[in-house]
Order: sequence, then structure tokens, then C-alpha cells
Amino acid sequence: MKIALLAPADSPHAVKWANMFQKRGNSVTVFSLPEDKPDDLLYDAGISVNYLEVKAADDGLKANAKNLKRLISAGDFDVVNAFGANTYGVLAMNAKQKYLLILRVKIFPTIITRI
Repeated sequence: MKIALLAPADSPHAVKWANMFQKRGNSVTVFSLPEDKPDDLLYDAGISVNYLEVKAADDGLKANAKNLKRLISAGDFDVVNAFGANTYGVLAMNAKQKYLLILRVKIFPTIITRI
């Protein structure tokens, strides 16, 4: 399965989820805002991390939407997950990802999933 994670690349949760999905035989791509670049990449080999062009503070949640939509369409992903309803979830909605479901899990951030 091809999975796209819209998440801060420096989040330990994003790293754990991406590594776990890949170990289970999935292809994983992480899309992150440029300000969320980690000092050290802790992602397993084979996980693609792509940084969008515009920072959130520079209206990146809107400005990156068109490019993100193109990248997701070109990647032909089976699943698109967005971490954080008020950041990456908004970015996913601005990129007009259809069929979004918001899940709240106590230990993890809010997740928006395309179904």
C-alpha cells in the first residue's frame, strides 16, 4: 500500500508511524512544512521525506495546497493521513482531499484520513 503522511517531519510520532508502516511492507512518503525539518533524520531507509515550499507563517497552509494536491495525485497514494487538525489537516483540506475523516486518539495527535 502507498501511504502519504502529512506531518511535521521532526515529530517523533511521525517518525514512529512512518517506520512502522514501512516495516509492515508499505511504501511511505512524508510531506512536511519547511520549518519542521529535523536536525537528524530518524526515518528508516526507503522512506521519502518531501518538504513543501512555503512556511506556515507565510500562509503556507493555503500557498502549498496546489502543489501538495499535484504531488498526492502524482503519487497515486492509497491512503493520505494528516497529523494535527489545525495544521496539516487544514493543509489537506485546502488541497481538496476528498472523504476526510477526523479521528481523535488520546495518545496521538488528531488524524485526518482520506477514505
